[in-house]
Amino acid sequence: MKMFPLFEITMLSMCSKRTRAWIKAFRIRRNALEIKMELNEEETVYLYNESEKEYLRFNITFPMSQETRELVKIGDLVCQMSIEETKEDEYEKYTVYSINMCMKDRIEGLKVLSEYLCSVFEIHISDFCITSHLNPNDQISIMDWVTKKGLPRLGICFNKTNITAAERLLSKVNQADDVFITFRDFKTPDFKTSFKFERHDITLKQCNWFSLDNLLNINSSKLHVNESKLTNKEMNSFLKHWMSSDLKFGKVAISMVEEVRIDDLFNEIPFEERTNDVERVFQDFYGPRTISGGYDIKRNDGMIATIVDDRLSRKELFVMIVWDKQ
Repeated sequence: MKMFPLFEITMLSMCSKRTRAWIKAFRIRRNALEIKMELNEEETVYLYNESEKEYLRFNITFPMSQETRELVKIGDLVCQMSIEETKEDEYEKYTVYSINMCMKDRIEGLKVLSEYLCSVFEIHISDFCITSHLNPNDQISIMDWVTKKGLPRLGICFNKTNITAAERLLSKVNQADDVFITFRDFKTPDFKTSFKFERHDITLKQCNWFSLDNLLNINSSKLHVNESKLTNKEMNSFLKHWMSSDLKFGKVAISMVEEVRIDDLFNEIPFEERTNDVERVFQDFYGPRTISGGYDIKRNDGMIATIVDDRLSRKELFVMIVWDKQ
């Protein structure tokens, strides 16, 4: 059974409760099998196995437009299904099966299908991405549901939303390990939020509402912020906060609202300037990276961080690398 193609196993599980129980009894699993949910123009659930090049794409739709339909059981729910022509990805060398599921309540259908796949294959949702195509009430509803389960990766990509929904969504990000957030065109000048993040990696883009209070509520391994409104004076407060704490940051990269000024950044902070012949290597997302020179500061517990001098290329970019204790 473990050699059966993922598509065939999945379709077989939908024939009846008996076939589903039979498949679960054989504990059909795949190494690296993942479930990803996307809510953009369509409500979509992906079931894929990168190592075996197996890729299923479920589209939640209503009404059903295709003529060829079949009835399948998703748990206790009976719904119409149609299978589009399979597509071969020549570059990645995998086959994509596109499956349309007809469900009148598309948000509820997304939940039912996701929970069904999680149950059959005994795995959890690995990725969840939500966009502004949903109305704010649906944004809140689906976010409340999915974050109760815990998530490795979460993406929030909005062109527009209201303040209530934005605050509610941000209050949930600490349920995921890796988070990506962008609030494009969200230009409410008085927007403030006190969200907290204490997991692994968080990236915020086009988030001009991001403030010092937000920064001081984050304790992650990695932090990347674009288009913040932070100043040198505020980053000085952050450095003092870091020096008197046990924060777990490994890398912090923040695009400030003004150019980095060393005198303001290190006001009342002892530091050691390193010349460019001092080279050190740290592990970045894309692999080892060497930095030359920089400004070293020491925390109360002896931990050392280097503020990278990158003012020639991006004058407003603050980058801090924290070194493991030797």
